[in-house]
Amino acid sequence: MFNHIKLIGLIGTMALVAVACSSASGTDFSGAIAPASTTTSGPSTNQSTDTSPSIDGVLPDGPSALDDRFADSFPEPLIDPADIRSGGPPPDGIPPVDEPFFISVADADDWLNDAEPVLVVDVDGDVRAYPIQIMMWHEIVNDTVGGVPLAVTYC
Repeated sequence: MFNHIKLIGLIGTMALVAVACSSASGTDFSGAIAPASTTTSGPSTNQSTDTSPSIDGVLPDGPSALDDRFADSFPEPLIDPADIRSGGPPPDGIPPVDEPFFISVADADDWLNDAEPVLVVDVDGDVRAYPIQIMMWHEIVNDTVGGVPLAVTYC
């Protein structure tokens, strides 16, 4: 039986999944080293020396593989780059669920166990549950919940 305690647990699981699947879009070195300045004063001198590191001080000097991954200044690769294969599906290799259909909670009890993780969406009282065992194969459900079109994703 699907009750409020399960719903709260499922929402908590959904939050953990969202955090676990999120990633930064890029590296930001701006906060890597906090700016600092040192003021040195003595009996005969008053001078201020700025020791704030710049972004250039954080990144190594030299060629970047982002510019040319085959630059002559790089060492020989340990493995032949031609032997590297993609580990994922090709573009559009995972079909989304574009027209989801839903079953009653009673029918879902026949094949979902009580601890089954699901993603829950509630828009103005229109509540949907998307089982992880289905989301792990499709990763995206395009749906309209409470009159709002949305994409439910799981990675």
